[in-house]
Amino acid sequence: MKELAAKTGIEPRTVTGYEAGEYLPSEDVAKKLARTLGFPLSFFLSDDLDIPREEGVSFRSMSKMTARQRDGAIAAGAIAFLMSDWLDTEFDLPVSAVPDMREDTPQSAAAGLRDFWGLGNRSIKNMVHLLELKGGASFP
Repeated sequence: MKELAAKTGIEPRTVTGYEAGEYLPSEDVAKKLARTLGFPLSFFLSDDLDIPREEGVSFRSMSKMTARQRDGAIAAGAIAFLMSDWLDTEFDLPVSAVPDMREDTPQSAAAGLRDFWGLGNRSIKNMVHLLELKGGASFP
């Protein structure tokens, strides 16, 4: 935040207030922030994102991850869902054979997907190949 404040000529406390939602920047300041961050102004003015539930997200090593890192990864996932939705509207992508299991726990999603694809409990030799075969390039 200090770097953003320095690049835009805004007090660090003001940037913190914007990020915390305590107050909104003026239109001129919002444009300056958008330019500095390299995003269109509309990105910052859109509705709040649907953030995935923490229990629906799986990390390899939670013990080595700080809460800030975890929250950042979950927020990045929300942006990825937003981007996926945008891609779906802009391009005619093939229909995916991957059901939407965002509300499931990782364990129940894995079991449900194995059942949906009829895989049983056998090992998967090449996960990338399987995902490509099932249309995994266009997740819902």
